[in-house]
Amino acid sequence: MLGFGPPRYSLKLGPRQAAWAVRSTDWRRRTRVRSIVADLPSGLLRPSPVEPNISDVDALKSRLRALIGIPAGRQAPGWQIALVLSDLCVRTVLLNVDTLPSRLSERDALIRWRLEKEATFPVASARIVSQVVGPHTMLVVMIGESVLRQYETVCGDLGLVPVSVNATSFLLPNVARASSPVEEPSGWVSLLDEGFTFMIHRADRPVFVRTKTQSSQILGDLVASLAFYEETHPGTPLRRLYVLGEEQEPDAMTAISKELDLEVVPVGPILAQQAWRVPLDEATPPGALPAIAALAPRRRQAIPAVDLSGSHYAYLGPACAALVLVSLLLVGLIVGNVQEARTIRAQAMDVEQALARVQEQDRQVQLRGQMEGVDLSDTAMGRLTAQVVFANDLIAKRAFSWTRFLSDLEATVPPRVSINSIRLDFKDAVIAIAGSALSLKDLTTFIISLEDHRAFKDAQLLHHRVGDNDVVEFTLTVRYQSQAGGS
Repeated sequence: MLGFGPPRYSLKLGPRQAAWAVRSTDWRRRTRVRSIVADLPSGLLRPSPVEPNISDVDALKSRLRALIGIPAGRQAPGWQIALVLSDLCVRTVLLNVDTLPSRLSERDALIRWRLEKEATFPVASARIVSQVVGPHTMLVVMIGESVLRQYETVCGDLGLVPVSVNATSFLLPNVARASSPVEEPSGWVSLLDEGFTFMIHRADRPVFVRTKTQSSQILGDLVASLAFYEETHPGTPLRRLYVLGEEQEPDAMTAISKELDLEVVPVGPILAQQAWRVPLDEATPPGALPAIAALAPRRRQAIPAVDLSGSHYAYLGPACAALVLVSLLLVGLIVGNVQEARTIRAQAMDVEQALARVQEQDRQVQLRGQMEGVDLSDTAMGRLTAQVVFANDLIAKRAFSWTRFLSDLEATVPPRVSINSIRLDFKDAVIAIAGSALSLKDLTTFIISLEDHRAFKDAQLLHHRVGDNDVVEFTLTVRYQSQAGGS
């Protein structure tokens, strides 16, 4: 159900027509878009940004079931769709502010305060979205919560999930990029769904927006709108005007071009195909283009679309992509750990087999020893180890030369120091010396003399005591290197 790109389905609803579009990819990874349009009874849907639009919900659902192909009494399997509403369903303003808040919450509070102050829209019961389009300008789009909830409920009853909600004129101006330089202002006029929307974009950002109910004097509305734009934006004349209408008569286009002195470009399937690089049937009706535009790749939508859904579905694609990536990493780690565990198990088995072979060899040696009258048991081997240590101790004692040791020690003893006792640890080659010195200075001289002698090292004073007559009794240890002097 959850995708990673734009939805594969889109539904466009207007007062006269409903359009359904489906995007698919063939085995060559070429994108195709199929669209179908159905007429709606007059009065079934009345666009308004404040009041509920649908007069007969059941009748609309029946029409949509026939359009989409959903059997009666059943639902679509949770298809994600892009829902496109007519321009008259929303209120759009360009709001100029002295200071633009960086935080979204502060920006929303500022917008609501300005709108309430100017009394242009009942903001208390409206959903408001905004985009920063300039250093001090915000594009603000508003729709009543009850209006949006009615459309979303109809979709939900049919098993459709509107992951994005947009208005016609926020999708189709992207077609102008295919034939208009970005730095030049480009005008856009939508005459769909009984509405009149005049927008001017410069550098892919809207700089002028006007939406009203369509009248019989379309040319007069264009002249008035263009005059107001030139008054508020001097020095940026408009040279090209894109027109989308349900009936595009060549004579009407020529009249607009002459009256306004503009290049008038009718918007149709060919121009949309160039912009989105998606093959379209030349017979595609203008009313289906908004539904098709909602399925265009985001890279083809340089002019940002305004999403009115306010739902979390817009984040599900990136979130799912992140979850898939994390899952793949975890699977990789698990596979690596399993392989490492198998390697360790194989090594453990090799060690167990080697240990078993050694134990078997030990048992064979003990058996042969018993046959020859030699006790090789663990108890006997322990006794043998103790005997070996004792023998090594005897060898060390025999190898030790007391004559050499006393000669070396005599060379280190100062005249004012006397030695009272000497204890030798043959195992660690450590000598414990107890004696007395006439002063602490004489004791220090003795310790330094031991350190300087080649046969002694690591002299450490264990303790000392100064008597009443200043005689210092001491005990120290020193390591003796008998091999230094040879014996």
